[in-house]
Amino acid sequence: MKTAVALNPEPSETIRPAYVLVGPPGVGKTTIGKLLAERLELLHQDSDDAVVEASGMSIPQIFEVYGEPEFRSREVEAVCALLNNFNGVVSLGGGAVMAPETQRALTGYKLNGGLVVYLDMNAEAAGWRLHDGERPLLSGSDVVAKWQHLTDSRRGTYSLVSSFQVDTSSLTPFQVVEQILMFKDLQCR
Repeated sequence: MKTAVALNPEPSETIRPAYVLVGPPGVGKTTIGKLLAERLELLHQDSDDAVVEASGMSIPQIFEVYGEPEFRSREVEAVCALLNNFNGVVSLGGGAVMAPETQRALTGYKLNGGLVVYLDMNAEAAGWRLHDGERPLLSGSDVVAKWQHLTDSRRGTYSLVSSFQVDTSSLTPFQVVEQILMFKDLQCR
């Protein structure tokens, strides 16, 4: 079941996320997004959760039944809906930024004053963070090598769509939130 969402790349002028978090799988986008939202007394929404809710299926099930292209189509719809209609903190799935529609929507969001935070980490940190088995593109053996290849292929796009970057490799989630808020403070001066 797909939700009908207009793919408008221009976010609403009155409702928009306070922050959008992007980055590779396992970097902590959801954990940090929830903490950041709590700190700002806002709501948090994960684009993967929005896809699951609209589909009534888990992401691995969507991949298995329909394949990655259908998942990505549903993901674009979810991301555009969140950028246009959600006033809080949004965490995007690791591959969401690879869709041209999402890149255009994030560019429009940034042009309207939105902040896109690129959370990154090194392969060593990925090795001890990626253990949940819920990531279809990282299933099987040698997860870190798969993660490295996937992340290397996306790094340029993460940088392109983001306002700034935070390396989370040696930081706690609380420290990452502080880094994000410090950037915002510096930007407002």
